[in-house]
Amino acid sequence: MAVDVTPKPGALPTELPSVCTQRLSGSQPLLRLRGGHPERSAAKSKDARRSAQDAADMFCVHTALFRNGPPFPVLTGGEPLDGARAAMIMIHGRGATAADILALMTDLAQPGFVYLAPQAANNTWYPNRFLEPVAANEPWLSSALVVVEEALVRGGQAAIPPRRTMLLGFSQGACLTLEFAARHAQRYGAVVGLSDGLIGPDGTPRDYPGSLAGTPVFLGCSDADFHIPKERVDHTAEVLRRLGGEVTERLYPNMGHAVNEDEFGFVRGLMRRVASDER
Repeated sequence: MAVDVTPKPGALPTELPSVCTQRLSGSQPLLRLRGGHPERSAAKSKDARRSAQDAADMFCVHTALFRNGPPFPVLTGGEPLDGARAAMIMIHGRGATAADILALMTDLAQPGFVYLAPQAANNTWYPNRFLEPVAANEPWLSSALVVVEEALVRGGQAAIPPRRTMLLGFSQGACLTLEFAARHAQRYGAVVGLSDGLIGPDGTPRDYPGSLAGTPVFLGCSDADFHIPKERVDHTAEVLRRLGGEVTERLYPNMGHAVNEDEFGFVRGLMRRVASDER
């Protein structure tokens, strides 16, 4: 059974920094709930009626949030942070919310875990498709990578080391998760990408420093996902293996842009391993 993890109307967290609700000038609202698919097509993402406005909105939010203190709001679930054995950082897809991805903890529920789900400004981590040139998604991509890093630091401050921390994302959030893991390679508890691939067009240099040092990596995707070419999933698996990841890649026939029970089962198995790690 495939699980729909597309955006749910009204799921936006209510406790957002005040800077997220208005422009820096204080004249216009910034946060607008949008439905639609987690990955919009290139044509839609460049629609003239919204692209310029969205770019301005996102730049305004990203710049303001990092200038005014804590970065993006983070929803939590599971065990209390200061009493958890392990952590899972959950990164939502385009057009979705932290609440959407956090809802998956009911399918993944394992004892000892705290779940940390950051909320993207305007429900989007970066404005263009993940296959566009990297520069086309800056400066939003860089600030989004910092958001993931901040969540990792938050777990560390509660004495949860990286090797007992799992990184998990869906769709745009999975692309961000994998890019973060590649750029900040070390031994994590596990890295999970659901409908995913590394960011950038074909031919992007993948000479990432560091090593994943045996980190279990799971890549799950449909073999016919309109947004994620099968070849990019294959390439991502190859790159992460070169980085020292223990990669499991599963392509599901005609699944579409969704998550299925086989993926949940595999992730639950990883969670049990992570929670039992004594180091």
